[in-house]
Amino acid sequence: MQIFFNKYKRVLILLALGMASISGVWYLLTPHNYEDCILKYLKPNASDFTANQIRGVCHNKFDTPQRPTSICKDIAYDRQSFPASARIYNEYNRNKIEVTLHNNVKDIEVTSITAFVQINDRQREDYKLTPPYPISSARSLSTTTFHPESLTYSGAIKDRDWGITNLQICKI
Repeated sequence: MQIFFNKYKRVLILLALGMASISGVWYLLTPHNYEDCILKYLKPNASDFTANQIRGVCHNKFDTPQRPTSICKDIAYDRQSFPASARIYNEYNRNKIEVTLHNNVKDIEVTSITAFVQINDRQREDYKLTPPYPISSARSLSTTTFHPESLTYSGAIKDRDWGITNLQICKI
């Protein structure tokens, strides 16, 4: 047995160093909490389905940070603090509405958007949009939801045809 170790000592040392190096690189490249998991795997152009799947996997792997409800609240929409735009488009034969919101307020994250669409005297339709991750200060984010099949409109929405009524915000 002693002869075996003496003969293959260098090989065993190199093998041990190689395994330690691989373990260290793996540790540095894997997320260690919910936020890191979302940032690593969720890409800005991800579909709603993909974003929900990634959020679910990250939630199952790590405990989702729960904010106390006392620091989150619904507020009326303020166009100066949260400028926004919207458009309707068709993807895979399904109409979608996309709202892009910019957060100009420090220490606040937007966690959901309540918007409405009313085009060409049709009935007003309200939507609650949840971004794939909170919209932090000085950041913009687009979030989409499926729109009813009955809507055949496509393109940029005029300001009079849509609006945001409420935002859910959380103090950070």
